[in-house]
Amino acid sequence: MRILTLNTWHNNGPWLQRRDALMQGIVRYAPDILLFQELFDAGWSKELQARLGYPHLVLTECAHSGLVVLSKLPPHGDQLYRMNTKSPFENYWRYALWTELSTGTQPLSLFNTHLSWELEDHSTREAQVRELWSFIETHRAESGFAIAGGDFNCTPDSPAM
Repeated sequence: MRILTLNTWHNNGPWLQRRDALMQGIVRYAPDILLFQELFDAGWSKELQARLGYPHLVLTECAHSGLVVLSKLPPHGDQLYRMNTKSPFENYWRYALWTELSTGTQPLSLFNTHLSWELEDHSTREAQVRELWSFIETHRAESGFAIAGGDFNCTPDSPAM
């Protein structure tokens, strides 16, 4: 199974060039599941789904989350969680999106998130990861198997990871 996670950076900067590169990369790597962050436009999510040929789209009602899942595997439920921990450097909330996918043998619990971005905001990210872990514990499939991805905004050796 191939999973790709990508922060689209919404429509900031050289959006059209980045969009074309994004499409080429997705076609090249052919992931089974795509986790997007900062994809705030439902229309663009649906256009990506159609242009890339993914049969399933998990898109929340909350456009502020920016979290989207495209999948070749059918979803059987989803829930958006708003983090209680808010960065003192940001004036908006962070989220985690859970969806359960059918693999044909056992359910797969998939989690997509986007943590606070300020480099010096380590304590907020650590608290958000603790919240994410609790959310995972509550929603992971009966098999106990779960995958968490997204934009964690930190290095692999950071305490949040």
